[in-house]
Amino acid sequence: MTTRPGIDLAYAFNPNDADQAKDFARLAVIRREKPVCRPAENIVLVTRYADATAVFRDSKGFSSVGDMRAPGIVVPMEESFLGELDAPLHPKIRRVLHRTFTVAKAQESAEFTRRLVKKRLAGIAASGKGDLMSDIGIPIPGSVSADLLGFPEALHDPLMSWCDQLLHSSWPMTGRTEKGEGIAGGFPELSRCIDEAIANRAKKYVSRAMSSPTAQPNKLRIVNMNVPRSAFDATTAAVVMEQVKAVGRERAQDLTLDSNLIDLGLDSLERMDVIGRLEKIFPVRIPEYDLADIETCREIAEAIARLQANKPRPTDEIPPEYYQLDKLTEYVQLRKIIDSAAAAGER
Repeated sequence: MTTRPGIDLAYAFNPNDADQAKDFARLAVIRREKPVCRPAENIVLVTRYADATAVFRDSKGFSSVGDMRAPGIVVPMEESFLGELDAPLHPKIRRVLHRTFTVAKAQESAEFTRRLVKKRLAGIAASGKGDLMSDIGIPIPGSVSADLLGFPEALHDPLMSWCDQLLHSSWPMTGRTEKGEGIAGGFPELSRCIDEAIANRAKKYVSRAMSSPTAQPNKLRIVNMNVPRSAFDATTAAVVMEQVKAVGRERAQDLTLDSNLIDLGLDSLERMDVIGRLEKIFPVRIPEYDLADIETCREIAEAIARLQANKPRPTDEIPPEYYQLDKLTEYVQLRKIIDSAAAAGER
């Protein structure tokens, strides 16, 4: 039976204590004298870039599960933070988020966003003062995100309040609060709100599918609405696979066109390395909204073929006044009012 090494007492501290975890003088000593150590029970600290990179790339040997919890705390998968989920589940969930928060989706919410910003700035102007973060920086992204996810505007502020309470409670560390276990027990309003939204969305999809002329009474057919695939030649495919093998090495020995790069163990840095190599070989620039959907060599080759044919996915450039605060019409007007008041000697 193997005995697990004990705590390195000379370098011991509590990683769950914010003050100790941010004691940079102590961390500098650890990095210099014992860059890989055990500061607490069941915790190994790595402080060098090469070691940290190796750990992050080996999701099987060094799991992220439980990284954001107190030692020994286990929560259900559905209540896990994205950062504590390992591949292949982590990138699959992240891909869903990438497809929700896109340039096209931002344009769809442009009217709502502008109205929201105008309302917030008007409130600041009326009160004569405001805080950039609490009045603008935090609520606007939160409200726009809730809008993109389909929540009615009346629920935006309560949702942000519930999420803020959750993040600043004992739940992230222990999986529970004084109210009860898990999100449902500790934050029943938040849990109920999300569950109702999911149920309502499911009803809409079922209703839409069953109303289709091709729908069968006893069978719900799920249709995959993919964009048409772009044709690519054998040379492009061969070059793509060659570069994947160069990065993946022994992990890519049995590589095929349809091998999932994430399942092979290639992390996000390695996949970006592959894309960077291919962009040097082919006269193309693969945009981020394509990268979010790419999982296989086939999909990389298709993206290259589409870009070489000069057929990028349709997208319009968002004008700066849509996202730069200092260029928003409402901000410019507010700035004029403030400058005028300052010039008149008012405070």
